[in-house]
This record gives sequence, structure tokens and C-alpha cells, in this order.
Amino acid sequence: MPTEFTYLEAFVNQIDVHCPKCSAHALVISPPQQRETTRCICTHCGFTQCWQGNATLKTNARVFFQMGAIVLGQATDCYFGFSLWYCINFKNETLFAYNISHLEFLENYIANKLRERSSNDAGWSNQSLESRLPRWMLLSKNRAEILKKISVLRNKK
Repeated sequence: MPTEFTYLEAFVNQIDVHCPKCSAHALVISPPQQRETTRCICTHCGFTQCWQGNATLKTNARVFFQMGAIVLGQATDCYFGFSLWYCINFKNETLFAYNISHLEFLENYIANKLRERSSNDAGWSNQSLESRLPRWMLLSKNRAEILKKISVLRNKK
């Protein structure tokens, strides 16, 4: 059975953020085939904002648009720069997830005590999310505490 790799850009179609107007839960929705229609919507206060750009996701974990690049993998959404809903401090580091699917991926990967990596028919993927997680997140001494933090984020309302 071929190994499936997970890439960070798989989680940027819907990003959970704090509304910049009321701080309630809001969504950044970005259709994969129409990134130019990306928008932030808050159902609590009615805030909406359309993203101005023409983005194409690249496999090297960057979104290229116009004259610049938006880098994925930061504690803000990659379109507007709004703070992520699923974000918490852990020992001077920031544990974050773009959405509940990303959070579940992290939880499953961190909880797994045997993290074997293998190649697939195309070879190894050094750009996969599994290979790019920071060392502090993978240390067994941090596992229980990180899983508690993930539980806190999962129950966030």
C-alpha cells in the first residue's frame, strides 16, 4: 500500500480565525480552484472581507500571488493575517492549527508513539507535514502536555 503524504496546504481551504472586529469565531474560506474568491466571514457580528489577490498554491508550502509570497506555517491565516482560532502557547512555542482537521492530524501524529516514515511510488517527500513538524512537538517528553493543549483547543467555543 503506497504511503500518502500530508501537506500543510491541504488545510488552507477553510481556516478558523478570530474575527478582527468582535474576536468571535470566524472562517476564512478559500475554494481550491478559485482562490481569488477567498473571504473571511463572521456569523457572530456579520463581518466580511474579500481577499484581493490571485493565489496559486505550490507544493513548496508557499502561496504565490502577484509580486509576493504568503508563507504557510505561521500562527495567522495566510490570506488576511488574522489570528488563528486554534492557537495556544506551549513552553515558549506556539501550537496552532488552521482548522479542526489540521488539529486532528496533529493529535493523531503526536499521539502515535511509533512514527515510521516510508516512501511511496514517487519517493520520499521532505515537504510533507510529517517531515516538517518542529522537534519540540515530536519529543516524547512533551507528548502528554501537547495532547492536553490540543484537547483544550478542541473544546474551544
